[in-house]
Amino acid sequence: MAALPEMELQCPTEEGYERLLIAGAEVGTLEEYNDLARYVVIKARYGLNPIRVRASIVGLTDNTCKLTIQGRGQDVWGTASKKVMERIVTAI
Repeated sequence: MAALPEMELQCPTEEGYERLLIAGAEVGTLEEYNDLARYVVIKARYGLNPIRVRASIVGLTDNTCKLTIQGRGQDVWGTASKKVMERIVTAI
């Protein structure tokens, strides 16, 4: 499963945000989060590489929301960031 920068979730916005918080805590540590803006910054490791992922949830309709995810790491090809983002998306 490839991590996409945007993904549509079939759930209400609040449930999507709760799922994101739980998935972030499973994959790494929650470094920063804002309940009003519905974003979270997750710090994780892939091998020896420290990765920071910023993900946010935006409501589209009553039962649909959009997950936007961005990763930043120290490897040249971005493989570590992609792998951590895949783990987060899979956990959601």
